[in-house]
Amino acid sequence: MRSIGRSLLIGLLIALPIAGLSAVVLVARSTDPTPAETVATQLGRSEARLRVVSPPDPGLSQYPTDPDWWQNGEKFSNDTRDLTNTELADPTSYLPAGTRVLTTFPAAATVTTAHGVASLPVIEGEPWDAALHGHFEVLEGRVPRVDSEIMVTPGALTRLGARLGDTVAEHTPLERTVTIVGVLDDRTKGSANSTLFALPGALVTASGGDRIAGTSYYLPALPLDWDAVQGLNRHGVTVLSRQVLLDPPPPGSGTPGYAHPNWFVILLAPTALIAAFTVFEVVLLAGAAFAVGARQQQRTLAIVASVGAPRSVLFRIVSANGIVLGTLGGLLGLALGISCGSLAMALTGDGSTTRYYGYHLDWPILAGILVFAVVVGWISALAPAIAASRLDVVGALRGARRPPTPSRRRPIVGVIVVLVGTGLAVVGGILLVIEARASHTISGNGGRTAALLTGLVVAGPIVVQVGLALCGPLLLRGAAAAFSRSGLGSRLALRDAARNPGRAVPAFAAILTAVFVAVFAMCVVGSSQVQSDAGHQYTTMPGQVSSQLDYAAMPDRMRYVTAPSGPFVAALRSTLPVKTVRTLSSVPDFDIGPDQIAAKVPSLPSYPVLTVPAANLCPMDARSPQYSEKRLLDPAFATASQNDRRCSTNTFLSSAHNAGGRLWVGSIDDLALVLGRQPSPSARTAFAAGHAVALYPEYVSGGEIELDWWTAKQLADDAIYSSNKKPVSVTHLDAVVDSPAHPINFGVFVPTATADRLGLPSASSLVLASLTRPPSTGELDAARQDTAALTGDPDGSTLSIETGPAPFANLVAWILLGLSSLVAVGSSAVAIGLARAEGRQDDATLGSLGASSITRRSFAFWQSLLLSGLGAVLGAAVGLLPALALELPGGRAPFAPPWLQIGLTAVGLPLTIACGSWLMASSRGRPVLRRTPIG
Repeated sequence: MRSIGRSLLIGLLIALPIAGLSAVVLVARSTDPTPAETVATQLGRSEARLRVVSPPDPGLSQYPTDPDWWQNGEKFSNDTRDLTNTELADPTSYLPAGTRVLTTFPAAATVTTAHGVASLPVIEGEPWDAALHGHFEVLEGRVPRVDSEIMVTPGALTRLGARLGDTVAEHTPLERTVTIVGVLDDRTKGSANSTLFALPGALVTASGGDRIAGTSYYLPALPLDWDAVQGLNRHGVTVLSRQVLLDPPPPGSGTPGYAHPNWFVILLAPTALIAAFTVFEVVLLAGAAFAVGARQQQRTLAIVASVGAPRSVLFRIVSANGIVLGTLGGLLGLALGISCGSLAMALTGDGSTTRYYGYHLDWPILAGILVFAVVVGWISALAPAIAASRLDVVGALRGARRPPTPSRRRPIVGVIVVLVGTGLAVVGGILLVIEARASHTISGNGGRTAALLTGLVVAGPIVVQVGLALCGPLLLRGAAAAFSRSGLGSRLALRDAARNPGRAVPAFAAILTAVFVAVFAMCVVGSSQVQSDAGHQYTTMPGQVSSQLDYAAMPDRMRYVTAPSGPFVAALRSTLPVKTVRTLSSVPDFDIGPDQIAAKVPSLPSYPVLTVPAANLCPMDARSPQYSEKRLLDPAFATASQNDRRCSTNTFLSSAHNAGGRLWVGSIDDLALVLGRQPSPSARTAFAAGHAVALYPEYVSGGEIELDWWTAKQLADDAIYSSNKKPVSVTHLDAVVDSPAHPINFGVFVPTATADRLGLPSASSLVLASLTRPPSTGELDAARQDTAALTGDPDGSTLSIETGPAPFANLVAWILLGLSSLVAVGSSAVAIGLARAEGRQDDATLGSLGASSITRRSFAFWQSLLLSGLGAVLGAAVGLLPALALELPGGRAPFAPPWLQIGLTAVGLPLTIACGSWLMASSRGRPVLRRTPIG
């Protein structure tokens, strides 16, 4: 009973990671469907689903249990979008005569919502049929009987602001009113899903091959075995079959590489990684607790040895504690994990049957986790058990306690290990850069070699951690020496940690490991965010709303119209929280063809084209003097181009066309709105002098931009892409560069007076607005409705808002900070608790000498600060090491750590823990030491 608190602590140390593992297993396995669940959610009560992915092809084969993966010759695919223009055959022609077939076809319709106009997904077909119950479920009302009747999901009712029996205005693809006659739930989608359901062909959105490629064909009553599926494969049809799913063919059938899922193999790598860190953390902390317990039981163990018990009995006594507490901790962890996993599933469920297919308690895996807990408990007690078996019986009976003798060899070995680990990471990073350049893969993902080098980079810091743990006693002694002249509480705490490395080093090492994992993960996530941001194609600055004034007129969209800007400006002001709105003018891209030219501007003798200087063109650009079709086949030319900076710039520069053009005409205020800030002083000076301002340096050569003037016939003949053809005239205009924060679809700005002098045919083409806050869905729907009323194009496609890339790194970094904080707080609590348990005699001595509670609080503060601070700072440094190695210039990713979260982890976290220890330190009366006399 005297050690029940320490036993509970050890049990919790083992239970917490076991709880995490079991919760992850429950949630992960519940997201993976069993064959029966796949049948229920995808097929309902039907027997099979057919999809046409190719023209008839004897060489086509599919995965038996996943028809979305198929092979046609050497081609693997799970996408049919590139097949919609091929001659595809109706798969029902390959079925027995009289076979009943149900179809669903995905489409879209523009309708009036509760707040405006929006495009909503539509499923044409008969999803409400009883044969598809399980995939779809009728909740209320009846099924449609005519084309003007629809069913909707519960989420669509909310979006439309409608009830059963109400009418909805449909604008495209047909202008009509439809009636809601029923509510149908697509159980594979979340409860917020807004989908409309109509009879087959009710929208007339596609025909021919397009219709066949997009249609899913369900067979309510025709079972298909594996032979039948293979027969349909040869006709270009892939099949999801109930019979095949429930009784799959042997591995090797169908597409090469097919095998039955082996969860042991699938989960082996991630489970091994998690288990390794779990064992490391628990063994460090629980081992320290066992060691303290063994030292406090020295007299009892010595008495057992004095009556003739061999050393093996002493070993078994201590190690048995590990097995018992490992079992109890494992059982507690399983209970906590299953409870937490169940709660997480309940809180994160979105109403979709595909979010969690079921409640899957995988008892073999959970039993393995329990065995793992027992093994971890036993391993944690091994070192203390070995020490107990070598007990100095006489010294223990006398009550002698000697401080451990510092090892001179261990720090030297530790330093060597640290240097070796650092070298592994640095060398691996350098080799990754070389490999990336050699294989032309910027991501460094060039196969087995890259994987091995990445493993080398990650292994290096792990080796460094082992070296730092070996150097732990030396680091603690150094800290104690550095603060030898500080206050009483700090001196006592630092000396206590330095003289008891058996419990101090494990806590410091556990915090180091937790912070290392968190900081490294933060760096990886930060790098991913930068890559995501760099790959995002901005149209305007983030948060801005734009509306094109040039659009294809209804009903046939064959005629381009330029609308007046005034009504568009008024529409944006009345529906959105507008801060600034302006109408921008541009010169069209005249290399788009004579038909569009005639629609945009009057007939002119020649038309200007903004030219990227030849020296700034990517060699693979058709306008580059280095370009040729023959050179495209040269691997060396491709290699040089992939490593050429000019080929990695924004695609807008070389080939993409903005609806308004790349040459813009206006005022300095127009440029300020486009940039989302005030232009630079040099840009303002140049603009005032009538010069141009380029948003990309690639447009400027020798301080000038170049405008080439071409006739309509030359443009029609693609003369601008021929090095042998010359423009009618060339205009050079002085220019400066003022680059935006993000690459946006604006090339060069020219003052209005200069454009008039040069005769540039500009016209109003875009209304651009900055907002005071992000708009709501309802406000955007209303804005689209108002602009649709102006263009007659009800899908609202002329209006767009730039939201930028999805932000995720910041949230993940905070989550990682929270997780590492939990481990650090727990580790510090263990270390302090063990120090207090082992230091009762020291407290009694201090009390007898008149030490106040402030001294004891100071003791707890400095002890926590030393252990958590040393572990957090070193862990952050080690966590940055592999990130730096993986993200060297030219390597796999940019180095972009979230410094705020890393700083809080390395500095703020230890200070918080230390302050918490100061507050929680016991302020009760001075402890009294009572000794029982011997003899």
